Amino acid sequence: MKAVCLAAAFCAAASIASAQEIVVGAGVTEFKQVGGENDAYLSLEYHAAPFYENGGFALGLGGVMSIQAEGDAFLGGGLVGTYAVSPEWSLEASVMPGAYFESSAVTDLGHTLEFRSLIGIAYQMRSGDKISLALAHKSNAGLGSINPGANTLMLRWHRSF
Repeated sequence: MKAVCLAAAFCAAASIASAQEIVVGAGVTEFKQVGGENDAYLSLEYHAAPFYENGGFALGLGGVMSIQAEGDAFLGGGLVGTYAVSPEWSLEASVMPGAYFESSAVTDLGHTLEFRSLIGIAYQMRSGDKISLALAHKSNAGLGSINPGANTLMLRWHRSF
């Protein structure tokens, strides 16, 4: 009986661990501030194992670190939702509030507290890794005296573990 319980616990832990993923992204950001120019973008995300699953829908927590070529940085965390459309294809959406640090006046988004929202579509390859195309938007939701926002288009690679 003890061996069966240990085996069940091991399988449960293994299935939870395999639901975590690291996501690396690269793309370009369009700043809406007057004088702002498009800028290269890199990001690293961690998606924890989902705390809620129902059918093809899963909801969990995640975190993101991103940096622009000019030096702007964002660090945030929040909710990540995915919906499996088929065994290979899935949709993703996330909302991650966080701290934004601009490098110049033309990349100032109006407040240190910014909200990053993201939508994306992913394809799971035979290796189990996924590639995705995502569109993200950062905004301070009107908390600052200005709220120009920034849009990012990125290609991402997902590795589950």
